[in-house]
Amino acid sequence: SARAAQVMERGQPAGYPRSQTAVTQMGFDRLHADNPAAAQVVAACAFLAPEPVPQEWFPRAARLLPAPLGEATADPVEWHQVIARIRQQAIARLDRRGIQLDRLTQVIIRDHLTSDAAATSRALAGTVLAANQPGDPRDSSTWSAWAALQPHVIAMALDTANAGLRDLACHMVTYLLGSGNLHTGLETAYRLY
Repeated sequence: SARAAQVMERGQPAGYPRSQTAVTQMGFDRLHADNPAAAQVVAACAFLAPEPVPQEWFPRAARLLPAPLGEATADPVEWHQVIARIRQQAIARLDRRGIQLDRLTQVIIRDHLTSDAAATSRALAGTVLAANQPGDPRDSSTWSAWAALQPHVIAMALDTANAGLRDLACHMVTYLLGSGNLHTGLETAYRLY
Protein backbone atom coordinates (compact mmCIF):
# COMPACT_ATOMS: atom_id res chain seq x y z
CA SER A 1 0.00 0.00 0.00
CA ALA A 2 1.08 3.59 -0.48
CA ARG A 3 1.38 4.46 3.23
CA ALA A 4 3.38 1.34 4.04
CA ALA A 5 5.62 2.07 1.06
CA GLN A 6 6.22 5.61 2.39
CA VAL A 7 7.19 4.23 5.81
CA MET A 8 9.58 1.78 4.21
CA GLU A 9 11.10 4.40 1.88
CA ARG A 10 12.06 6.54 4.90
CA GLY A 11 14.51 3.90 5.91
CA GLN A 12 13.73 0.26 5.93
CA PRO A 13 13.93 -0.96 9.53
CA ALA A 14 16.12 -3.97 10.19
CA GLY A 15 14.09 -7.15 9.98
CA TYR A 16 11.39 -5.72 7.70
CA PRO A 17 11.96 -6.86 4.15
CA ARG A 18 9.94 -5.26 1.39
CA SER A 19 7.76 -8.34 1.31
CA GLN A 20 6.52 -7.49 4.83
CA THR A 21 3.53 -5.66 3.37
CA ALA A 22 2.44 -8.65 1.28
CA VAL A 23 3.04 -11.13 4.11
CA THR A 24 1.08 -9.02 6.60
CA GLN A 25 -1.80 -8.44 4.22
CA MET A 26 -2.02 -12.13 3.34
CA GLY A 27 -1.82 -13.10 7.00
CA PHE A 28 -4.56 -10.64 7.92
CA ASP A 29 -6.77 -11.90 5.07
CA ARG A 30 -6.21 -15.49 6.19
CA LEU A 31 -7.04 -14.53 9.77
CA HIS A 32 -10.23 -12.82 8.60
CA ALA A 33 -11.27 -15.93 6.65
CA ASP A 34 -10.44 -18.35 9.49
CA ASN A 35 -11.65 -16.35 12.50
CA PRO A 36 -13.38 -13.00 11.77
CA ALA A 37 -13.46 -12.12 15.48
CA ALA A 38 -9.67 -12.45 15.64
CA ALA A 39 -9.37 -10.18 12.61
CA GLN A 40 -11.61 -7.63 14.37
CA VAL A 41 -9.24 -7.65 17.36
CA VAL A 42 -6.17 -7.15 15.18
CA ALA A 43 -7.85 -4.41 13.11
CA ALA A 44 -8.90 -2.56 16.28
CA CYS A 45 -5.35 -2.83 17.68
CA ALA A 46 -4.05 -1.31 14.43
CA PHE A 47 -5.73 1.96 15.46
CA LEU A 48 -4.37 1.97 19.00
CA ALA A 49 -0.86 2.85 20.14
CA PRO A 50 1.86 0.28 19.38
CA GLU A 51 1.89 -0.62 23.09
CA PRO A 52 0.45 -3.79 24.65
CA VAL A 53 -3.34 -3.98 24.72
CA PRO A 54 -4.38 -6.10 27.70
CA GLN A 55 -6.40 -9.09 26.48
CA GLU A 56 -9.03 -8.58 29.20
CA TRP A 57 -10.05 -5.23 27.74
CA PHE A 58 -12.04 -6.93 24.98
CA PRO A 59 -14.14 -9.23 27.23
CA ARG A 60 -14.88 -6.27 29.52
CA ALA A 61 -16.46 -4.55 26.52
CA ALA A 62 -18.25 -7.69 25.23
CA ARG A 63 -21.81 -6.37 25.43
CA LEU A 64 -20.83 -3.29 23.39
CA LEU A 65 -18.94 -5.08 20.62
CA PRO A 66 -20.34 -6.00 17.20
CA ALA A 67 -20.68 -9.57 15.97
CA PRO A 68 -18.85 -11.85 15.82
CA LEU A 69 -16.43 -10.32 18.34
CA GLY A 70 -19.13 -9.53 20.90
CA GLU A 71 -20.17 -13.18 21.09
CA ALA A 72 -16.57 -14.43 21.12
CA THR A 73 -15.52 -12.16 23.98
CA ALA A 74 -18.57 -13.13 26.05
CA ASP A 75 -17.57 -16.82 25.96
CA PRO A 76 -14.21 -17.61 27.63
CA VAL A 77 -13.67 -20.69 25.44
CA GLU A 78 -14.30 -18.77 22.21
CA TRP A 79 -12.15 -15.87 23.44
CA HIS A 80 -9.29 -18.31 24.09
CA GLN A 81 -9.70 -19.57 20.50
CA VAL A 82 -9.55 -16.00 19.18
CA ILE A 83 -6.31 -15.35 21.05
CA ALA A 84 -4.88 -18.70 19.93
CA ARG A 85 -5.66 -17.90 16.29
CA ILE A 86 -3.97 -14.49 16.53
CA ARG A 87 -0.93 -16.18 18.06
CA GLN A 88 -0.86 -18.82 15.28
CA GLN A 89 -1.00 -16.18 12.55
CA ALA A 90 1.92 -14.29 14.13
CA ILE A 91 0.62 -10.86 13.13
CA ALA A 92 0.83 -9.63 16.71
CA ARG A 93 3.02 -10.34 19.67
CA LEU A 94 1.09 -11.82 22.59
CA ASP A 95 2.45 -12.07 26.10
CA ARG A 96 1.30 -11.51 29.66
CA ARG A 97 1.08 -7.76 29.00
CA GLY A 98 -1.33 -8.18 26.10
CA ILE A 99 -1.63 -7.99 22.33
CA GLN A 100 0.90 -5.78 20.58
CA LEU A 101 1.29 -4.80 16.93
CA ASP A 102 4.44 -3.02 15.81
CA ARG A 103 4.05 0.33 14.03
CA LEU A 104 4.71 -0.99 10.55
CA THR A 105 2.18 -3.81 10.94
CA GLN A 106 -0.36 -1.26 12.17
CA VAL A 107 0.21 0.92 9.10
CA ILE A 108 -0.02 -2.04 6.72
CA ILE A 109 -3.28 -3.27 8.25
CA ARG A 110 -4.85 0.21 8.38
CA ASP A 111 -3.95 0.80 4.74
CA HIS A 112 -5.23 -2.64 3.76
CA LEU A 113 -8.72 -2.00 5.18
CA THR A 114 -11.44 -0.43 3.08
CA SER A 115 -12.53 3.01 4.30
CA ASP A 116 -15.71 1.51 5.81
CA ALA A 117 -13.77 -1.29 7.54
CA ALA A 118 -11.22 1.22 8.82
CA ALA A 119 -13.97 3.42 10.28
CA THR A 120 -15.59 0.37 11.91
CA SER A 121 -12.26 -0.83 13.35
CA ARG A 122 -11.39 2.62 14.67
CA ALA A 123 -14.81 2.88 16.32
CA LEU A 124 -14.34 -0.60 17.79
CA ALA A 125 -11.00 0.44 19.29
CA GLY A 126 -12.66 3.48 20.86
CA THR A 127 -15.47 1.36 22.28
CA VAL A 128 -12.98 -1.04 23.87
CA LEU A 129 -11.06 1.82 25.48
CA ALA A 130 -14.17 3.59 26.75
CA ALA A 131 -15.43 0.35 28.33
CA ASN A 132 -12.24 0.01 30.36
CA GLN A 133 -12.27 3.18 32.44
CA PRO A 134 -10.34 2.20 35.59
CA GLY A 135 -12.24 4.38 38.05
CA ASP A 136 -11.49 7.63 39.82
CA PRO A 137 -8.33 9.07 38.23
CA ARG A 138 -7.53 10.86 41.51
CA ASP A 139 -7.26 7.51 43.33
CA SER A 140 -3.64 6.37 43.16
CA SER A 141 -4.73 2.72 43.34
CA THR A 142 -6.10 3.11 39.78
CA TRP A 143 -2.99 4.72 38.34
CA SER A 144 -1.40 1.56 36.97
CA ALA A 145 -4.58 0.88 34.97
CA TRP A 146 -4.62 4.49 33.79
CA ALA A 147 -0.97 4.17 32.78
CA ALA A 148 -1.81 1.17 30.57
CA LEU A 149 -4.62 3.13 28.91
CA GLN A 150 -2.63 6.35 28.47
CA PRO A 151 -0.86 5.76 25.13
CA HIS A 152 -3.99 4.29 23.57
CA VAL A 153 -6.31 7.05 24.75
CA ILE A 154 -3.90 9.73 23.58
CA ALA A 155 -3.55 7.97 20.21
CA MET A 156 -7.32 7.81 19.72
CA ALA A 157 -9.18 10.43 21.74
CA LEU A 158 -8.01 13.52 19.97
CA ASP A 159 -9.88 12.58 16.81
CA THR A 160 -13.13 10.90 17.78
CA ALA A 161 -16.88 11.33 17.87
CA ASN A 162 -17.16 8.70 20.63
CA ALA A 163 -18.52 10.53 23.70
CA GLY A 164 -17.34 7.76 26.05
CA LEU A 165 -13.82 8.01 24.68
CA ARG A 166 -13.83 11.81 24.99
CA ASP A 167 -14.97 11.44 28.61
CA LEU A 168 -12.21 8.89 29.21
CA ALA A 169 -9.69 11.34 27.73
CA CYS A 170 -10.82 14.08 30.09
CA HIS A 171 -10.39 11.72 33.05
CA MET A 172 -7.00 10.79 31.60
CA VAL A 173 -5.95 14.44 31.93
CA THR A 174 -6.99 14.35 35.60
CA TYR A 175 -4.90 11.20 36.07
CA LEU A 176 -1.88 12.72 34.31
CA LEU A 177 -1.99 15.92 36.35
CA GLY A 178 -2.66 14.08 39.62
CA SER A 179 0.16 11.61 39.06
CA GLY A 180 2.63 14.40 38.41
CA ASN A 181 2.87 14.10 34.63
CA LEU A 182 2.13 17.80 34.19
CA HIS A 183 3.64 18.31 30.74
CA THR A 184 1.70 15.46 29.09
CA GLY A 185 -1.45 16.32 31.05
CA LEU A 186 -1.40 19.98 29.98
CA GLU A 187 -0.48 19.08 26.41
CA THR A 188 -3.31 16.54 26.23
CA ALA A 189 -5.79 19.00 27.77
CA TYR A 190 -4.78 21.64 25.24
CA ARG A 191 -5.12 19.22 22.32
CA LEU A 192 -8.52 18.05 23.59
CA TYR A 193 -9.67 21.65 23.96
